Amino acid sequence: MRTWKAPHSTETAGPVLVSRLGRGLDRVTFPKLIRAVAATHKFLAQDAAALSPDVIARSPTPFAT
Repeated sequence: MRTWKAPHSTETAGPVLVSRLGRGLDRVTFPKLIRAVAATHKFLAQDAAALSPDVIARSPTPFAT
């Protein structure tokens, strides 16, 4: 189920990751979140400081067949 809050998003459209107020994450918060999550993962912890949304967007999907 998608969580949403007007006017920043609707039940069917808007950012997937949102703040507690329903706004999309800003360009400072999003990389911090990515790095914090990666730091807890055994395979990503060593590279967590260098991760950014752009690096993740350019990486191959693990779901490709």
